[in-house]
Amino acid sequence: LIRDTRSDLRSLSRVPGPHQDETRELLSKLGMDTTPTEVDDNELPSVKTFAEALTEGQKRLERAETDSLGIAILQEQGKTSELEQLEAKISSTRKQALSLFQSGLALYRDEDNDLAGLYQARFSMSYLYLREQQPWKSLVIARFVAENNAGSPIGLKAASVGLGAFSNIWRTAGEGDRKALTDYLDPFATYLVKTWPDSQEAAASSTALVQAALINGQWDKVDQFLALAPKEGEAMLGLRRDAGISFFNRYLDEKKKSGDSAAAKSLKKRAYEWLQIATKDLDVSQL
Repeated sequence: LIRDTRSDLRSLSRVPGPHQDETRELLSKLGMDTTPTEVDDNELPSVKTFAEALTEGQKRLERAETDSLGIAILQEQGKTSELEQLEAKISSTRKQALSLFQSGLALYRDEDNDLAGLYQARFSMSYLYLREQQPWKSLVIARFVAENNAGSPIGLKAASVGLGAFSNIWRTAGEGDRKALTDYLDPFATYLVKTWPDSQEAAASSTALVQAALINGQWDKVDQFLALAPKEGEAMLGLRRDAGISFFNRYLDEKKKSGDSAAAKSLKKRAYEWLQIATKDLDVSQL
């Protein structure tokens, strides 16, 4: 908690405004040196311990995040040259942070006794890989952190990053790859639903599975994935409605080919069940 608070306060202290004095005072109470320091954008510091690497990497991650606040402003102002320079600077700072976190993992020793710091370093790496358009690296690391931190805040944050990486991979994947991606997400989504059942991440992952199965035509998995999705909420009812409509269309196709076969009857039954759930609270008199 103290580490997260320090990180948030350091980020806040770099944003200009009347809050800076109070922010520095709070940092001082948490034992932090509040003397302004600059990060060298061109040279990596020499780090000899895990703690040093973690601190220096975190500084650069926070600097990149703070600098990113200026991107939207430059975009609105149409300052293309300045925007390109800032984006290049941010990317360079992120790569420095990644290098420092990687060095930190190599420098870690048993006597450091900082398991939380290890997971923080890995989480930061997954986040940086996502921001640097390397979603596969991001997803693998984020999944590792989430699955080894069940029920903890950093585990849930890692799950969120992992889902963001999965979304990026899905958008550029071919049809064959998408089926493999659905199989890859399945155990992760199941884990999220069981570990953080009421979280937005659990809802997002189960929703993604259902939508992916519908797109892929993996009909046998749709019911399985829908069972993972939260039962309440307008979005969830919409998800079940979409599944019901898809099953109904599938039923019509099957009926044309085989008449009232067992397969057609099964599809009809499943369509009816999901549409019934999706419309159970619908006031027909208002239509």
